[in-house]
Order: sequence, then C-alpha cells, then structure tokens
Amino acid sequence: MKLTPDKMRFLHPGRLAGLLALVLAVPSLQAADDSNFQIGVGANYWIALEDAVDESFDEDGLGWMISARYMATPYFGFGLELERSPDNYVALEEPMYCPAAYLILGKGLYAGLGAGTYVYDGDFIEDVFYGLRIGLVADVLPGVVVDINLNYRVDSWSGIKHVDDEVDTDNVILGGAVRLKF
Repeated sequence: MKLTPDKMRFLHPGRLAGLLALVLAVPSLQAADDSNFQIGVGANYWIALEDAVDESFDEDGLGWMISARYMATPYFGFGLELERSPDNYVALEEPMYCPAAYLILGKGLYAGLGAGTYVYDGDFIEDVFYGLRIGLVADVLPGVVVDINLNYRVDSWSGIKHVDDEVDTDNVILGGAVRLKF
C-alpha cells in the first residue's frame, strides 16, 4: 500500500500522539463525570456598596481564585476558595489573599453560606467576613463544570496596615469558575 502525501501528513508523529492522548482522555473524563470532587480556577469582580471614607480603598476590582468543591450528596457540599486581590488593592504594596469556605445547598441552582478572612504580608486579619451566595453550576463537557455565582459579602477592615479601622463595606461580587471533576 502506497501512502499519498495527504495520508502521510495525517500520520505525523505529533498528530498521532495528540489523537492518542484524546482517545485516552475521553474515557477518564467520562469516569470523572461521576466524581464528587472538583477543582479549578476562576475570577471574582466585586463592587463595594458604600463609598469608603478612606481614599486608598478601591471600590471595585477583579480578583483571581482557585476553587475546590466536594459534594457529599447530590444536594449538599462544601466549597473552598483562595482569592488573590489585584495589585495595589487598598493601596497595599503586596497582594492580599482571601481564603473562604462555603456550605453549598443545591445541585444545578444552588445557594451557599460562607465565611473567610484576609491574609496580608503573612498575617491573618482579625476580622472575618460572611458571605451569601446564589449560583448556577452546569456541566459543559464530561468532567468539566462551569460555575457562575452572585455573592453578597459583609466585610470589616480593621487590623490591616495602612487602612482606617473604621472602614466597613458590604460587597456584591459576580464570580465565575471552571472546575474539573476528579
């Protein structure tokens, strides 16, 4: 059998390796589709509801996050997030991190109740925040979910260097994440 240039181009080692990887990945993604554990990345766009007295305080911004979720039952689970604030957030020299945990109720349309804190310069901030969340989770591919959510967060900012201790803001946050099931 003589191979034509078109058939030889298809048999290029790189293309064959890619095709083999795809063929091997599809069954594992389908098996992961039944999994209860998800991990991925996302972003949060937040807006402060009150004008801050402290001029160094940003009243809106975009933060990136790592998101994990474990669904103990089809309608109850736990979510963990670690958000990284934008540079120069609240006029700080280093980024601020925001670890948070949520209880999740629901399957496609869900609600969440959570709490978290802020970490700056290696120190945990003394005040915690509380959050309410409503969201929509959808499977877009086998083993891949998209999560779009709206959050209301009650924040208090005491104990942060360079920020007035009297600054209290409530934030509305539009978030989104893409997670893989494992």
